[in-house]
Amino acid sequence: MTTAAFDTLKFVQTLHRVGFEERQAVGVSDAFKEAFEGARFATPRDMDRLDGKIDRLDAKIDRLEVKIDARFEQVDVRLEQVGARFEQVDARFEQVDARFEQVDARFEQLESKMDDRFAQMEEKFNGRMESMEQRLTIKLGSMMMVAAVGIAALVKIL
Repeated sequence: MTTAAFDTLKFVQTLHRVGFEERQAVGVSDAFKEAFEGARFATPRDMDRLDGKIDRLDAKIDRLEVKIDARFEQVDVRLEQVGARFEQVDARFEQVDARFEQVDARFEQLESKMDDRFAQMEEKFNGRMESMEQRLTIKLGSMMMVAAVGIAALVKIL
């Protein structure tokens, strides 16, 4: 960057030609001179360097966009894989649910069979108990009769 060369005499003459009074032209010229003294202006070389930096920055941004796009593609692939895994897990849960339903049906069948079997055993047990009661009653009756006959025989003998 460089400072601009400012010809105050030429500027005053130009202002005077367009209708400024001498005093006004000198005042405006001095104001411009003060304003431009600290100012620095870009040279063509400065502009070329700035253009080069902008081009390099654009290239970096392009490379970064490529990297970001690649990362997003990787993330998309991973999300698809995770989605596929969830579908597999869902399918397995459906299989497990179906198996549980089969097991529940088997338990219901077994429970029904066991209830039937216990009912049969209870009937059989009750039948045997009744039979046993009858036999015991008969045996007890027979024993009482034998005892009564034995007592009667003892009473006659004595």
